[in-house]
Amino acid sequence: MFFEEAPDELAAIIAHEMGHAIDDSCRFSPKTLAQMRACEDRADGIAFTLLQNANPPFNPAALAGAFGRIESFYGGTSTGILARMISFNSNHPITPDRIEHVHRMILYWAATHN
Repeated sequence: MFFEEAPDELAAIIAHEMGHAIDDSCRFSPKTLAQMRACEDRADGIAFTLLQNANPPFNPAALAGAFGRIESFYGGTSTGILARMISFNSNHPITPDRIEHVHRMILYWAATHN
């Protein structure tokens, strides 16, 4: 099993998909690329919250780990200009940007919960 040794990462992927279902504005097929990417960001944010509020909580950093695991399955991605150009028409941000988004959420959470 792909996530057998990483149950928090599996929970993160499930929480991300639940984020799409919970977010009313994203449930009904956003039309533009910008709307689709915004939905991905919001689903990541919802997943982050769901992971923290689970009982017992999951590690919300596992969301970044899950993105990296999935990306490595597909051979990895670059952060260079070519990767950004190729992903220009993608409805998902490139993986390094998504991982950075999770890191910003962690830093914000840590700063506001001390």
